[in-house]
Amino acid sequence: MPVASEIGLCLDSETAALVEQTLPLLSQSERTASMPEAKVSRQKFSGNIPTGDDWELLGFTDEIDGTKWGVSVKRADHPWKTVKVFATNRVATKANYWLSSNGTRFAKGRDYVIMETNRPELIDAVAKVCDEGQDDE
Repeated sequence: MPVASEIGLCLDSETAALVEQTLPLLSQSERTASMPEAKVSRQKFSGNIPTGDDWELLGFTDEIDGTKWGVSVKRADHPWKTVKVFATNRVATKANYWLSSNGTRFAKGRDYVIMETNRPELIDAVAKVCDEGQDDE
């Protein structure tokens, strides 16, 4: 089978003949072995627990993506509160999320959209921890 056609080149017959003569004919396994492997990030990220007197740890989610997630809230004098969600172990992608909640729903800000896209089950888990935290008040 011609090498040029195997890699999907559309060449005129003269150029195709030249390519076929000049390229070494390798077996399929040799061609595949010489291809570079895709780089996969092995970096892991860890969550950061918020500090300060105005932060309250509400609790932890069940395990999602190999870790439990901590949920803290920053108290404020207005209905919208800052919610910090952090991984308790190292994870392959984003380990910290900043959300806003009015006690009924989360604002659909940047981190909410990222969480909704990458870890949709975490949204419900965080809402459950927030609801349980409000019940304790």
